[in-house]
Amino acid sequence: SMHEYAVGKIKIEHPWLRAPLEGETRAQLYMLVVNSADRPDRLIGVKSADFRSVQFHIAPHLVAREDAIYLPPLSRVTMAPGGSHVELVDISKMNPVGWAAEMTLVFEKAGEVTIDAAVEAPDAMHAHDAEAM
Repeated sequence: SMHEYAVGKIKIEHPWLRAPLEGETRAQLYMLVVNSADRPDRLIGVKSADFRSVQFHIAPHLVAREDAIYLPPLSRVTMAPGGSHVELVDISKMNPVGWAAEMTLVFEKAGEVTIDAAVEAPDAMHAHDAEAM
């Protein structure tokens, strides 16, 4: 489906983000990442012309900024509100709610994959189309 992406042994399902609040230039990116490899991988970057950089926030210590999101072997890692996520920093352009934002995820071992993340409301608790999650 258009909400599922794969690179190597990594699968990304239902990527979405909270639109920035009025006047803000940050947004939180969420998704489910499935690592079907028998070795770990790490999400080490997210790239787009529409924002300058990213910060990784890892539960339960969300205040601690990590350099990656760790993906254990044979695991499903859920990034969701209240938990681990990627913060997009210094956003210069963001499509409106209901649209998608294109960006490239960079995995240490699996490589790069371009995704379209659904843009949801700033206070959304889950992706609009993700009832099945």
